[in-house]
Amino acid sequence: MTDFIKKQFRFKYQDTRLMLLMGLFGFIGGKLLLTAILFFDRSTNTYFPLAAVIMTASVLGGTLILKYGKKAGWTLWGLWMIGCFTLPRISDAAPNTPAGLLKTTLQRFLHILPPFLRIALIAAIMILCIICSWLLLRRQQVNS
Repeated sequence: MTDFIKKQFRFKYQDTRLMLLMGLFGFIGGKLLLTAILFFDRSTNTYFPLAAVIMTASVLGGTLILKYGKKAGWTLWGLWMIGCFTLPRISDAAPNTPAGLLKTTLQRFLHILPPFLRIALIAAIMILCIICSWLLLRRQQVNS
């Protein structure tokens, strides 16, 4: 039993290089994200919720990729591209389309809610995503 535990904590040289490389890219990505946030919004009340949402979304995305493989990766990439490039342009150009109506409905709903309920709603969605990730990552369900 102790040999099994020792094998779990043993690192190889390649693992150390990979961890350092991932840490470096994470640091550079975080600095770029912070620079972008500071460029668009100078207030400090958006840093820690944005960081928590990004962390939760990345954990859920990684979990889905572990469970379903390339199919989930390409699906998530496609949804990301649609969300970044297509929906904002459609909703701004044609406000009477379903994308435009969804945008205005969400904006009205979020402006009606007080700030503490917005934070509670975001926290509830994040907790739901973490629970879904945990359920998918249980040893019996991951295919990799």
